[in-house]
Amino acid sequence: MNKLILQKLAYPFVAFALFVVIIVLASITNDANGLRNVGIAAGLFQLGVIMVMLRSSRFSIALFFLNLNNLMQCFFIAIYFNNINDGIVPGFGFDLSNYATEQMIGLIIIPSCSLFIFPFFVKKNSFKEINSIFQLVLHPERSYFVILWIYSFTILFSLYFNRAGLGGLIGYVSLLSEQSTLLVPILIGIWYKKLSPTLRTVSLLSVSAQVGLTILTGNRFIVFLDVLLLYFGFLIASTQATRRFLMYSLLLIIPALMSVLGLMGLVRDKIGRGTIQETFSEDRYDIYKTTFFEYLESSETDETVNDESEKNSTGRNINFVNTVVFANTPKIIPYRGFDNLPDELLNIFRLTAINSGFDQKKILESGDENVELGFGNGMAKRYGYNVTSTNGVEWSLLADAWSRGGVLGCYLFILFFVLLTEKLKIFISNVKLPEVKILLFIIFLNLIFFSPTTRPLPEFIKYVFLRGLASYLLLSVIFIFFRQKKQAVVSGEVV
Repeated sequence: MNKLILQKLAYPFVAFALFVVIIVLASITNDANGLRNVGIAAGLFQLGVIMVMLRSSRFSIALFFLNLNNLMQCFFIAIYFNNINDGIVPGFGFDLSNYATEQMIGLIIIPSCSLFIFPFFVKKNSFKEINSIFQLVLHPERSYFVILWIYSFTILFSLYFNRAGLGGLIGYVSLLSEQSTLLVPILIGIWYKKLSPTLRTVSLLSVSAQVGLTILTGNRFIVFLDVLLLYFGFLIASTQATRRFLMYSLLLIIPALMSVLGLMGLVRDKIGRGTIQETFSEDRYDIYKTTFFEYLESSETDETVNDESEKNSTGRNINFVNTVVFANTPKIIPYRGFDNLPDELLNIFRLTAINSGFDQKKILESGDENVELGFGNGMAKRYGYNVTSTNGVEWSLLADAWSRGGVLGCYLFILFFVLLTEKLKIFISNVKLPEVKILLFIIFLNLIFFSPTTRPLPEFIKYVFLRGLASYLLLSVIFIFFRQKKQAVVSGEVV
């Protein structure tokens, strides 16, 4: 009995000790090595927080993904500042080593402390809705595999129209389609052994086409995401022996992938982004290949190239904007308050693309107006970032909330985020068509993992109510059509 009590007391004691270590390290940090140590200590603390969350009866998927993203941030911070000799934020000149405490406030303290407040707004045994969807994914019926046919069509459709730089209704739909199916490659890995040879080939070719073309067009994020999603899909579906091998192989995959992404960034800085039309031209391919191998050879002897490559790979995954906001507000830039929040919320329902007739020029002009009004990531201009409708930075939920009202703003926004995602989770779990339920859940995970780390709360609401609703209606129509067609075929065979 005494041993059990000691074990229970050990968790909060170790957590508190790590918490103290983080604060002490952050307060004395004045170089890159100190930032690395802070990242390691914070990562261990954040890992413990996530493990506690997974055991909780009031499991909040919103808080889980918010803290999971913070764990990844700690991981990237530790690697980045282990390889870089200074604490300068890339492209900004902001010395992060002078603001490690502020970094930890935004990255660890506020999200972690939210675990002691907001789970009370989540009903007990709330994980069962998510688990019911997981069971559909892990034990699929053959009819579910039509999701991968739709994904393959969507990828080829969106790659051509979106990456070709085409506007209009087709370009807009292709962009939404691509964003809605970002996480589907994990299903390919999970279902791979159960797929027909034809669908295996088509699915893998679709992912390969997306990865290959996005390498040449310079989109590092899609390359990183597709490779890891496919990997984790295979990991989930693997046997115990194979799983151990795959987990060890990750130690080789991640460094190799980050190196490729870093070199991609250097090449893109030199020759710029490309469209698919340019990629298919022989000149673009030759220039890319030549530049890539030039950097690859010089990286073996030139430390400057290695540093720049690191900033374009690991550094690109760190949300430095958060630190800049936490460090400057309210010391230099005062809180902006919540006065313009109603206007920003109303603005998301203007349906700019539709009202402009899907005219790309008018859409961009409207985007520039929103930036000037401080909507979306427009507020990042106050902190020294260059923001336009075509060039922006990650303006996260916490950065937006802190710039408005500090700690109070952060907790208000996190509370709304938790409540909204809980309602969405319940709605998706009650969807009747299993194929629609799975795809909506994939879109839902995409929203709650990526949106809060790259977009403010109003933008998150926009994605939920406009793009989420559009996806639900479209998917319902598609799968009802497929089911009716299948029933007609079966009825014909019976007759």
